[in-house]
Amino acid sequence: MTLTPYFTNPQGATLIDTLLSRFCCVLFTLLGLASATASAATITWQAPSNIVGSTDVVTTGTFERAISFNGDAQTVNGVTFASGKIPANPITIGNTSLSTPRTDIAVSDGGGNGGAWEALVTTDPTYSRLIENHVYASGGVYTLTLNGLVKGTTYLFQAWMNDSRNGLQTRQETFTDGENTSANLAFNVSQNPNGLGQYIIGTFTADSVSQAITINGVAGDVNVAAIAAFQLRIVPVPEHGP
Repeated sequence: MTLTPYFTNPQGATLIDTLLSRFCCVLFTLLGLASATASAATITWQAPSNIVGSTDVVTTGTFERAISFNGDAQTVNGVTFASGKIPANPITIGNTSLSTPRTDIAVSDGGGNGGAWEALVTTDPTYSRLIENHVYASGGVYTLTLNGLVKGTTYLFQAWMNDSRNGLQTRQETFTDGENTSANLAFNVSQNPNGLGQYIIGTFTADSVSQAITINGVAGDVNVAAIAAFQLRIVPVPEHGP
C-alpha cells in the first residue's frame, strides 16, 4: 500500500516541509542581520602623537568623512572637516553619531593665550581652529558610531583632543573598540598652561556596516571624555612579505 504524505502540495512537498523551509530561511536572515549589527572589528591603535602642525592630518588613502565637533567647517592639509555644531544628544551628522549617557553633550573652548598654543595659531591658524573647540562628558564616556561602512574595507581613523587652558592640563583619555584599548591620549602633553594635546590613529577592516568606538576619561582632575575632531579614510590593505 502506498501512503500519501499529509497535506501534499502540487509539487509533491508536504506542507510541513514547506513551512520548515520557510522558517529556516527567516531564521538565517535574522541571524545574519543580528551578526551584521552586533559585530565590531578590532582596531589596531598606534601610540598617541603630539600635535605639531597641519601635516599631522593624514592624507593617506581616500577621504571618507571628517567632522570638527563644536567647530566650524575647516580644511586642513587638504582635508575638509564638516561642522559638528549641533546642540543635541546624540550628535548625528550623515553616517556618524556621537552619544553619551549624560543628558546632554557639553561644549568648550580649549584654546590658550600664549606659549605653544599661540605659536600654533600664528603658524597654522586653520589647524588651531580645528582643535580649539571640543565636546566633552565630565565623569562619563562617549560612543562614536561610524555607520555606512563597507564590509571587508580597511579604514584609518584619526581623532584629536586638545585643551590648552590653565588648570586642566592633567586630563587623559583612551579609545577602545571594546577589545583593544589605546594608550592614554593627553589633552595637554607638557601639562603647562598653553601646551598642546595629541591625536591618535587606529586602523581596522570592517566586519560590519557599523563600528563603535568608545572614549573613556581615565586621568586628571576629573575623568573627562572629549573629542575635538576626527577623520575616516579608506586605505589599501597592507601587503605582507613572502
